[in-house]
Amino acid sequence: MSISDSTEFDRLERDLQHALAWEPPLEVALRMQWRVRSVPVSAGSPRAGNWPRRNLRLVLLVAAGLSLMGASIALSLLQQAAQLMPGWQVAYERAETLNLSETANGYTITLERGYVDPNQLVLGFVVAGPGGQTQAVPRGTVTDAAGRSYLDIAGGDIRGGIDNSAATISSYQVPPGIGKEVTLTATIAALMPIGNVAAPEGPWIFQFTLPVHRAAVVQPNETVEAAGVPITLRQFQATETAVRVQLDLDLTSVRTAQWSRWSMEGSLRHGDGPAQDLSWAPLPPAWTGQPKADIDGLIEASEAGAVMVRQTIAGADSPSGSWTLTVDRLVGFDGKGATTEVTGPWLLTVQVP
Repeated sequence: MSISDSTEFDRLERDLQHALAWEPPLEVALRMQWRVRSVPVSAGSPRAGNWPRRNLRLVLLVAAGLSLMGASIALSLLQQAAQLMPGWQVAYERAETLNLSETANGYTITLERGYVDPNQLVLGFVVAGPGGQTQAVPRGTVTDAAGRSYLDIAGGDIRGGIDNSAATISSYQVPPGIGKEVTLTATIAALMPIGNVAAPEGPWIFQFTLPVHRAAVVQPNETVEAAGVPITLRQFQATETAVRVQLDLDLTSVRTAQWSRWSMEGSLRHGDGPAQDLSWAPLPPAWTGQPKADIDGLIEASEAGAVMVRQTIAGADSPSGSWTLTVDRLVGFDGKGATTEVTGPWLLTVQVP
């Protein structure tokens, strides 16, 4: 991912914020934002149609006094933001209450809550602007005491209420190997403006410690083949807020100079429960906490080796039992907007003690 790509994503995000002042149903909001993040950045970009799927930012600006998607008006904006994804709602309910506030240039940011498990760090911010004019939302960086970065990979913003404040849920990628507790520093250098206003500058800096919620980890190393493509389920990791899988694919039979980049569409089912789409793509296993500017090579190597990491938007309190992973199709990209498909299905199972 180039810096220009990242800048373009930020511009698309701002444009979406300007356009959304209405209340779409949740499934529409998820699909719409996912498509925005998936469009090619430019016809000549080698990463067009690929890297955007790694980032999911739900931006819903709700007019003052309206409820969000049927939620009670009595819910705070942060509670409403948490309801954008099931895993965020669980994180909100089980988070540590922090209530840390910092003020700069008339903007007060409060880090209300924090939750972390091996699949994601979830932070809840509330912003109040000068004179009740909150025209910006936070985007920050997070590091731990060891200096490792926790990268912002998803989030949701809501503005409204009587005081015209803004609430943000931000979800961050967690480096591997964290212990039972982690000390973090969240830094917001400048707020992202809503509308045609200058970006309020900080910094707003928060230091805090969170307990790490447990994960159930299984390494099945099971391989199945369909359409001439073997797929191996290398690792399964379930937490209260999300379930993550790592798949290793042998794309020798389908990869060409034109179709050099591939993605997948699939779902995950626990026993006889409902299937969840595997649509959220965290960073590859080689990532160990490097900052955003240093991950280009890691992503290139992951894609060259056909390692795909996918995550659900809801977790499991009791992950024990049988899980079925279904890969419906593989999708190839040529970097110019065209795609090709290889259909399955590939069915893999995992038993969690």
